[in-house]
This record gives sequence, structure tokens and C-alpha cells, in this order.
Amino acid sequence: MRRAVEKLSWLVLSLALSSVVAFAALSRLTDLSTGRRSDVPLLVNLEPRNARDLALRAVEAVARGGAGSARGAADLERLGGAALPHVLGTLDALDPVARGRVSLALVPVARRMGLAEADGLQTPELSLVFWTRFWQDRSADFRATVVRRKVARLAERALALRQKEVLELDTLAVPELIDALGRVSSPADVARVERLAPPLRHSTGIGWELAPNASVAQTAAFASRWRRWALENAMDFTTLDGPGRLAAVATQTRYFRWLQTLLAARRHDDEAALSRALFTIGVAGRSLSLAVLCLVFGIGLGSLAAVRAAGHARRKLATDLVTLAIACMPMAFLAIRAGALGFWSVLLVLTLGVAAFVAHDAGSEPMPARWRGVAWRAGVHSGPLLGATVAALLGAEAVAGPTGLGALVRRALGTGDLDALMMAALSLAAAGLVVSTVSAAAAVYRPATERAEQLVWPSRARVGIALAPAAVLALFAVIGNWLAQGTLPLASALRGLLFAIVVATAVAALVGLTLGFLAGMVSRSADVVLARAYEVSSALPTALVAAAALTLGGALGPGLVGALRGIEVAFLFRTRLAEGRQALELEPISLGRTPIVPHLTRLLPAAARQPLSSLFLTGGWLFSLEIAAFALGVRPPPGLSPFSTPTGPAGSFVALAVTVIGAGLFALLASEPADDDTPGAPVVLALKRRVDRESSPSAAG
Repeated sequence: MRRAVEKLSWLVLSLALSSVVAFAALSRLTDLSTGRRSDVPLLVNLEPRNARDLALRAVEAVARGGAGSARGAADLERLGGAALPHVLGTLDALDPVARGRVSLALVPVARRMGLAEADGLQTPELSLVFWTRFWQDRSADFRATVVRRKVARLAERALALRQKEVLELDTLAVPELIDALGRVSSPADVARVERLAPPLRHSTGIGWELAPNASVAQTAAFASRWRRWALENAMDFTTLDGPGRLAAVATQTRYFRWLQTLLAARRHDDEAALSRALFTIGVAGRSLSLAVLCLVFGIGLGSLAAVRAAGHARRKLATDLVTLAIACMPMAFLAIRAGALGFWSVLLVLTLGVAAFVAHDAGSEPMPARWRGVAWRAGVHSGPLLGATVAALLGAEAVAGPTGLGALVRRALGTGDLDALMMAALSLAAAGLVVSTVSAAAAVYRPATERAEQLVWPSRARVGIALAPAAVLALFAVIGNWLAQGTLPLASALRGLLFAIVVATAVAALVGLTLGFLAGMVSRSADVVLARAYEVSSALPTALVAAAALTLGGALGPGLVGALRGIEVAFLFRTRLAEGRQALELEPISLGRTPIVPHLTRLLPAAARQPLSSLFLTGGWLFSLEIAAFALGVRPPPGLSPFSTPTGPAGSFVALAVTVIGAGLFALLASEPADDDTPGAPVVLALKRRVDRESSPSAAG
């Protein structure tokens, strides 16, 4: 029970962290699509706004005179009653001329408050005398408790005197008026909102009218509209003191405002917001169900193909060639091209893509004879495979038609609807966390292998053959501009993508191999950090996060995408290291107590085979994410976008190039392990059977 609670707590924390990363990425995409950028910081606000600071800044501008005086006076008029406690109490600190200017600038506020003497204030001297007397007589009315009581009385009953009391507080009462709107679920709530709406309109100048005899739903939408406005503007009429100013560092951010909107919709029964959220979750649920079905059937089909091919040389060779070609082809490219034949064709392509990867990767390792064992081993890949499948499905849905999560995301990106995007991201996060949990369980509780495993490092000739296509394509990317006019777009497309692939692969190798080594052989703390990072990365909407990263341009975008890929590689590396240590009965590295040589010469190289094989698919993975982002309406910088249209000649050429390069590199280490007695083969890992054989009494004799 304790472990279940601990695991659930970590999942909740991972979901929260993934929502922060997703919000940052989606905010960038919506800002780029709409051309508008909010002046509110994204996650941390070191200079939170409040009525005191704004009022004192406006007073300084008015007192100084000159060009900024008119703008300062306009700010004082907008701040209204919320500025009076901070302005009138400090008038004595100004020189006589400045006091007169500030007093005259506050006259429009007095008129809006409905003060009778305000019409006769035409000079600085008269204005100063008026405001001095006003503050002496009415300063007690501007205390927080008094304001709250007056608003509560108006919410209970709409008497003329009560309404006049609230109007004389002006904008100082706006935060309390917003809070008093409350939940709207009955005719009594409708009447309360009708009593509070006129002071809000009067003090803010916003002419939102509630229709006569409005229904409960209309009134709830009206109250929700005011609350959304308050998230952006209410802090201008609020004073922050002590803990409130410290909390505003986090609360006055775009992320926290979105979180407030989400919670307020549930707390106040905002039917419009709840219906939009439920619609998005429903669409996401249908698309995720299809992706999970493709994943499950793909793993089953690939496992069955790997088992059927085992022990038959010709059948295995044919299976390896077919599955290698399909596994290295960018999945999103295939899905988008298959969309022209119908949506069922997309699902078939996704299932075959997953099956090809599982069959080729699992078929190149010693495994139990039963297909269940192969499927269990393939479950370790379920987290990354779900992310790739969902990204491809989103791209296909965005191109195929108006329904589906991909089409919804494309529309939301075009209109800057961040709420819909975040609800879709949270749905993807929930599915990703479930699958990552299954993947982690498969890594820990997998069945023991029945055969000894050794790895033969490829010969120099084989390495040269595998790298030859990459070298030829790289040469074409460099000299293609001088070959013929028709080769310019192809060379340019290939050059841009090769640069991104090299950067992403290098970063993924650095992050994956380093973090995986630390987590699997050195540090328990690094293992915990990797587990949390894997959960968070699995919960991210990979296609959208990668699209946001690629819009950064240069090497930074591919580097961030490579770091995300490196977490998946590190998880595989750590899993293989843990499996090998258990087979060899080795303890984690501890200086002075545990021998290091067996780890470095026998365990480490063999455990790196599967992570390196996965690492070599980074090119196809990157191209697949980029083409999915393009289909969703995100346009990376020209230097990173290797095609004009996803299905154009440049895109097809680059997809073929990525497939050829990936197949060559992937085939380097995805070969059948050597037998124990292979002459000249470097022994890099002997599993349980070999250890038992060497330690048996017959061997000792």
C-alpha cells in the first residue's frame, strides 16, 4: 500500500511538471500563430503588478509634468478608487505645484464616483482642498473590511443607498465584486449577479450588459466572462502586502492564470467552459484509444512475427529486411501519405510501423520461445512507441479532415485557443503516464532469458558499408547546388535536416548514455531522477513540444529535441544495465569495494547495444515529429524545415534519405548475437546460463 501511494504521488508530480513544460511550449506556439505576446511572464513574475506601485508611478509622472504627465493622469483615472489610499496619503510629500497637478488629475475619478462637489473643481487649488477634506472624512471607508461589508450588503439586496456606497468606492471594490459573483446555479444567483453588474460596468467602463430576464446559463456565462477579465486586470485594483507580494511571483503568471481558469470553471459550475473541456477530452479520448489499439496490436503482431521467424534462416532474413525498412521509415510521413486512401489505412500503417520496430528489435536478441515473452520484452518500448504513434496520428488527422484530435489541435493553434490545447495536452499526459508505468513494470519484471547473450561488434568493412549511404547523401547535400538547377531544393532540404539530425543525435547520445550509465551502474539518486524524467517525457505532447523547440532555430531547437530523445535512450540503457548486473550478480559500482573491470569489459558494451540501436533512429524520429508539426500548422524556421509540403518531392526525397541512413546505422548493432564459442568474438556479456555453467561442479573439475 505504501509503495502504491508513493508511486501515485510521483505520477501526480510528473503530471504537474509535464503540464508546466507543455504550457510553455504551447504558449510559444499560440504566440507565434496569433502574432500576439502577453506582457505577463510565463512561469515567474519578478515584478508583480499591484495598485500601489502603479499609482505611485502615475503620481510621479504627473508631478514631474512634461510629456508623460498626460499618460500618468490617464493611468490615475483608470486606477480610480484603488489608487486613492496610496495617492491621497502621500500628497504632503510633494511640493505645492505637484500636489495641485495630482489633485487635478484625480477630478475625473471624483466625477465617476458621483461626488457632488466634483463638478466645480476646475483649478489645482480647489482640487487639492477637496481631496484633503475628502480623505479626512472618508479614509475609513477605504479599508478592506469596510469594502467587503459594503459589497456583501449590495449582493444581498439592491437598495439605492447600498449601490451608492459601492459606486463611491469605485475600482477599489472591483476585486470584491468579482468574488461576490460566485456560483450561478439558481434564480437567486441570477438576481445577485444582476445587482453586482452595474457597479462593475460603471467603475471599469466595460459595457457588458446582462440581458433582461436572463437564464441561469446566460448569467453563468456572463459571470465567467467577468472572472476571465479579472484574471488579466483585477491586480491593477489590488494592493499586495507581505506574503501576497511573495505569492504574486507565481500567481501573476500565465500558467497560474490558466490554472485558475481551470479550477474556477469547476468551482463555479461554468457550463460553457466545462462543456468545451469535456468536448476536447472526448475527442482526445477517441484518438488516444485508436493510438493505444495500434500500439497493442502492433506489439502483438511484431512479437508473433519475431517468434515465427526464429530458427528459420531464410524466413528471418526476409523478416529482418522488411521490418528494418518499415521501422526506419518516418512514421508520420507514412501516416500522412496513407491518409489519402482513408483513415483505416492510417491505422494500418501505424500498426505495421509498431510491429516492424518490435519484430526487428526484438528479433535480433535471444528471447524465450513463446511470443508472450517477446511481447513482454517489447513492452519496454511502449512509452516511446506511444509518443511516436500519437504524433503520427495527430499529423494524419490534421490533414485527413475536420474530426479527430489532430484537426482540433490545428484549429486551436490557428486561433490561439490555449485552453483547448492544454486540455488536449493533459489528456495525452494521462495516457502517456499510464503507458510509461507499464513500460517501467516491463523493465523490472520481465521474464529471464533462456540463452546466453554475446555481442559481436561490427567489422570495419561492415561499418563502412553502413555509413556509405550517409556519406553519399551528405556529399550530395554539399555539392547539390552545383549539379543542376533541379537539385537545389533537394540539396537544401537534405542539408537543413542533416544538420538538425547531427545535433539531435549528438545531444541524445550525450544525455542518454551518460544518464543511463549513472542510473544503471553508479547512483541510486540518478536512477530516481531518470525515472521521474522518463515519466515527464512520456507525459508530454511530443509533437507539439518538439514543434515549439524547433521554432527556436539554430542548434538550440534540435538540441532540445535531442535531449528529449536522450531520456528515452537513457531509460533503455539503464534497463539493460540492470538486467545484466542481475544476470552476472554484480553490485553497482562503488569505489574501493566493487571491481570495476567486469562492468566495463563485460557488462557495459553489451548493455549499450539496444540503446545505440534506438539512438540511430533519431533521424527518422526527428523528421517524423517535424512533418507532424507541419501538418498541425506549425512552421519551423526555414533553416530547419526540409520541405515545402509534407508530400512534395523534397519531402519524399528527404524521407527516403532518412530511411536509408537509419536502416544502415540501425543494422550495425541489430544483428544476431554470436554463439559462446565464436572465435575471435569479443565477449561483452555472458548471461545467467553461462555464469551457472562456469560455476557448476563439472566445470570446476
